[in-house]
Amino acid sequence: MSIVYLRCSNGSTISAHARSVHLNSGAQVYASNRGFDEGTGPGTPIADMRRRPEQDAHVGGMGASYGGTGGGSCYTTQTCSGSGEAWSLGTSYGVASSPWSFGSGGAMGLAHGMPVWGTGGKGGGRVKLQAFDVVSVRGTVEANGERAYAKTYTPVVEWSGAAISGGGGSGGSIQLIAKRIVGNGNVNANGGGVRDSKPGGGGGGRVALIAATVIEPSITVSVDGGSTSAAADCYGASGTVYVDCMSAASCQTMCLTCCYHYDDPAGIERRMDSPR
Repeated sequence: MSIVYLRCSNGSTISAHARSVHLNSGAQVYASNRGFDEGTGPGTPIADMRRRPEQDAHVGGMGASYGGTGGGSCYTTQTCSGSGEAWSLGTSYGVASSPWSFGSGGAMGLAHGMPVWGTGGKGGGRVKLQAFDVVSVRGTVEANGERAYAKTYTPVVEWSGAAISGGGGSGGSIQLIAKRIVGNGNVNANGGGVRDSKPGGGGGGRVALIAATVIEPSITVSVDGGSTSAAADCYGASGTVYVDCMSAASCQTMCLTCCYHYDDPAGIERRMDSPR
């Protein structure tokens, strides 16, 4: 078996299997924006196909779901909501303990009742770093959803142009599996944010840390939902973090400490088996 040093890797799927995997300070494993495209994926909001062109009917796209549910969108004069609008919220999917799904794309925004292509954010990709001995993360591992885009669209010449944004893409999947997981780096699978107050942020992705003896609490993990400038109802929900300490009381203590790095403890699943 070999020792792998990662400096800069990017792609929709990044997988490294070796005796040891090292990501040094300043290095990056990048799978952000490499998941499902806008309007596609199992967690993408479902469009209301009955909608027809209608002057001044502007609706921001809803955020996509994966580990966390995407945020609702709103009309220009209504508060954010997940029902009774142009889109129905997407549902969460995947497995928290072994995440290996792509993040879904955010819904497109509607200007004058018509979808505007190129506004929804892409979902995050997927990363797996697996080692017999140690996975050392002193750089950054990312599988974030893409931030949504705003465009101006005029379907009928007599109508005024409307600037509208789609929803954020959901975060992707990251797995770190080893005897020891060490370092002081960052592991991020966040949902994509949005560029104005109408659309919804993407839901957070899924991260799993699985070790036999040590998970150092200095590693920072983030699975935040995408934010907006509107009410909190439009924010994407946090994703999930699964921490599996297979043996050793010291590892269990570190896992508990590590979990407090996350903003939403309710989104954390802990499995701490008795020593084997």
